[in-house]
Amino acid sequence: MADVVTDREQINDIIHSRLSELDDIRSKFQAAEHAVGEAERRRDNLADEYAEKIEAFIETGWATRKGLSGQGHSLPKGRSRRRRTNTEPESQSGDTTAEESSL
Repeated sequence: MADVVTDREQINDIIHSRLSELDDIRSKFQAAEHAVGEAERRRDNLADEYAEKIEAFIETGWATRKGLSGQGHSLPKGRSRRRRTNTEPESQSGDTTAEESSL
């Protein structure tokens, strides 16, 4: 069992020390959370740009998905599908194609 501390000055020092330690850890944690948020935003922006460049290259007819994949380039998982689905106009009848259904 821990020793019982009765000296007010010593109690104050212990409490102050522990609060300072908590403040320091909280500051480091908040900085790390901020860094993670920035890194995620940077990653998302780069994934969008990368997907757009791949799609543009394929649209030129000079490349295919399979060919680019063979060179180590493929669409980032998840992001391009959402973006493509949100930006494609719906068919006039409202029907979805087999490709859209599989997304």
